[in-house]
Amino acid sequence: MARLTTMTTVDDSPHRLLLSHLQTWASAKERDVDVDLLDQLLELRAAYDELEPTYWPGGSVEDLLLRLVPAKGRMEPLPADAVVTSLESYFRFLRNTGRMAARSASPAELVKEAKRSAPRMTAAAEDRAHWSSGKVLQDFGAQQGIPMDDAPDLETLQDRLNEITNAWNALPIHERQRLMPHPGDRDDESGRDRALAAYDIDDEVTALLLGFRYELPSGDLPPTTGTAPIVERAGLLDRVAAISEWIAPRVEVTATNVLRPADAHRAYADLGLRDWQREHLLVSYRDWRPPRVQAMGIDAFVDDLVDRRWRNARDCPALDRVWMAAVGCGVVVLEGRWAHPGWTRPTDPGTWVDLGVWAAVSVLESELDYPSRGIALVYALMRSYTRGCALVPWEEIVDFAIDWRLTPDEQRMYAEYDVDVRSSEHRLLRSACHFMQDTGVFVTSDDGLTLTAFGDVFMTAWLGYREQTSD
Repeated sequence: MARLTTMTTVDDSPHRLLLSHLQTWASAKERDVDVDLLDQLLELRAAYDELEPTYWPGGSVEDLLLRLVPAKGRMEPLPADAVVTSLESYFRFLRNTGRMAARSASPAELVKEAKRSAPRMTAAAEDRAHWSSGKVLQDFGAQQGIPMDDAPDLETLQDRLNEITNAWNALPIHERQRLMPHPGDRDDESGRDRALAAYDIDDEVTALLLGFRYELPSGDLPPTTGTAPIVERAGLLDRVAAISEWIAPRVEVTATNVLRPADAHRAYADLGLRDWQREHLLVSYRDWRPPRVQAMGIDAFVDDLVDRRWRNARDCPALDRVWMAAVGCGVVVLEGRWAHPGWTRPTDPGTWVDLGVWAAVSVLESELDYPSRGIALVYALMRSYTRGCALVPWEEIVDFAIDWRLTPDEQRMYAEYDVDVRSSEHRLLRSACHFMQDTGVFVTSDDGLTLTAFGDVFMTAWLGYREQTSD
């Protein structure tokens, strides 16, 4: 006797009316058919591909089983044998009763497709790269104890969806990428590789920013009365003002708009920039122990570096960052081959904030001349910005940096050989943070990095600047 698995409900949808007739036909023919299973398959075709239940051209079975079911179907893989048997009965039913649409393939051809696809169904269903974003979120919600399939009404369903979305957005971006991979993602691709390919661009900073494009905050920015004191206390504008006063009444610059070497060395000494340079080197090389450092000791090694002569003002981070900040916010004005002061000490909070923003923009852009050095800082700034100036833990930032730079294969290889990539990423991150520490954009603690109220204003301006300069 044939095994008939019947649907609990039958409505007037075209495919369900067909299935009710199929039940009668299959019983008379003593053919095995799982009607509930067919209902799932035909519902997917109707809902997402808008295909008639009687229209089955060549290739449509493989597309259904290996593309649509994994993307939109239920979490658990379908039983392959039952799928083949039930589809075979369904196709025979359509042909024998004259219901098969014109231009459909023959039942024999369609059954061959089903049998070819069956061995790959489970792997395709379990590969998250095949899942739609909705299916990923549904699975994520279930893991968080927020089921979507038993909501009693639309209002409850929407509330649960909002709860899942908020929990999803709270995940670090690299964790979201792990849970929602793209088709074609490979173990020989890093997070940077995937982002550049996804957006078809070659600038990794822009690729990272695009990953946050759906999370940007809205609403009013913090008032200048609260942000101006942060800028004043931070310290960068004091250095900017000092270099503006130092060049008075004017000083000659090179073709690349920086101080000439002799003037640059004098400014470095007169403005006391050696202390900042030494501190920056100590931060940058802390926990870095190549043979030369071990032989000399970190203090002697840094003293040797800090006292080396440099040929170009851009080779001195302590001077270059202040110079770029001063030019960027208009406190130093370039005209032809001359630079002269443009500084008038602000008397209102709004001017302090504007100067602080554009000085900080110049400093960050200077650091991003070397994206590998600053990309983790950009992630931390964006993560705090999109989370309402929340603290971003150091561990999360370093996890991002490793995933961004290294392929899964490389990460496994380094782990196998006990290579400490985390300390290297920590060192780069500390260096980038110190480079911007006196901008007032963020504060750091033992736990992580947090954007300030001024940082909220800064990030909004910087993203606008980035958007304009990329056009």
